[in-house]
Amino acid sequence: MKRVIVLLVGMSLFTGALADELDRQKKKLIDELILLIDTNDTAEYFKKKYTEKYTAMLKERAPDIDAKALSLIPVITADLIDSEIAQKNSLNEDLYLVFHREFNKKELKQLVKFYRSATGQKALEKLPDVIYQSGIVARNWGNALEVPLRNRISERFKQENIAIAAPQP
Repeated sequence: MKRVIVLLVGMSLFTGALADELDRQKKKLIDELILLIDTNDTAEYFKKKYTEKYTAMLKERAPDIDAKALSLIPVITADLIDSEIAQKNSLNEDLYLVFHREFNKKELKQLVKFYRSATGQKALEKLPDVIYQSGIVARNWGNALEVPLRNRISERFKQENIAIAAPQP
């Protein structure tokens, strides 16, 4: 029993020594990567989204709302988001954990190098549209399989003498 405990403790110490730490150097790499890949400017995106959301909500609840009230929404939204980023760095603090979990320092260095390159910059520009278009293509492909799949299942059930009762109303 003592040998098992010693082995487990030793393994945990050894594994911990090999683990890539989230130190200042790694955070710096992650910060640089975030700056490189944040072409959509996350803060601006959320400012716009929340401004649209709360403006629409207020207009729905109070159709005759004063224009001054509506003009305050983007100001308040920007103030909150800017202070979260400036004072707390809250978005990056959460992103550190995501990138830390998924990439080691060597991989982060490679990603930074790639996204600094002309090809990396092109990928940042084109990939959102490529991913969107790929999703449409994949969805259409999958939808096209639905009828043939239903037919094959039905045919196979007939071959196997499997009867499926129609649902009762």
